[in-house]
Amino acid sequence: MEYYKFPLKIGLLLQDGSKSLPKCSEKESIDQHLELLFTTCPGEHRYDPRFGCRIWDMDFEKVASQKSWQDHFTTCLTESITTYEPRLSEVEVQVTVSDITYTDDVTDTTTIKKKADVLIKAVLNSTHENCRFRFRLFLGPLSSE
Repeated sequence: MEYYKFPLKIGLLLQDGSKSLPKCSEKESIDQHLELLFTTCPGEHRYDPRFGCRIWDMDFEKVASQKSWQDHFTTCLTESITTYEPRLSEVEVQVTVSDITYTDDVTDTTTIKKKADVLIKAVLNSTHENCRFRFRLFLGPLSSE
């Protein structure tokens, strides 16, 4: 099966002689889809309002317990993956959270963000191969690296 590489460059289809878009492997496609899933707020996708990840609800949440916050964050990611990425099974999500300080020299402001290093271990259903995906997410406001 062939998969298209993100971002889609529709302009290539309109150029003379070009009849296809850049392709990628199944693992790359899953990686791209997971990033899209994590950075989409439920309600943003017109055709499936549940598509996305509930970590957006946690973006500016006051943290009473780091452990419970991290567990909830992990649960949100796991639920999104198992619901919207059928090419994976036996999904295990590990999250390491830390605070980072960012200083903007132009505005002379300092902000603190939560950094979530995410490791996803799963089985690729098409080949039964073990695979891993890594993401680094920053919250307050949510962004990815």
